[in-house]
Amino acid sequence: TGYASILSLVRLKPQAIKIDHQLILPIATSETGRQLVESLIQIARSLGVRVIAEGVETDAQVAILRRLGCDTVQGNFFAGPMPEEALRRFLDAQTWRRAG
Repeated sequence: TGYASILSLVRLKPQAIKIDHQLILPIATSETGRQLVESLIQIARSLGVRVIAEGVETDAQVAILRRLGCDTVQGNFFAGPMPEEALRRFLDAQTWRRAG
């Protein structure tokens, strides 16, 4: 829903928060950026809220987010935008890979 204060997180009790890609971008190259994302994840954990990181583009970002305890990552690291039929084929291939 856009920007949120910590107080609104306490009041609204969302199921998940999404960390904007602009905050994710520097986590592999900036200690300050990584610490900020880590703090956001810790706040979410203390409230029992799932964490989604958007705009993940590199394997380094995936590794850092995994280590920090992020629940879900999304972004071009996994796949770029695609038409519906291409998405169906992509998902079918992923399901087959996991089942085999």
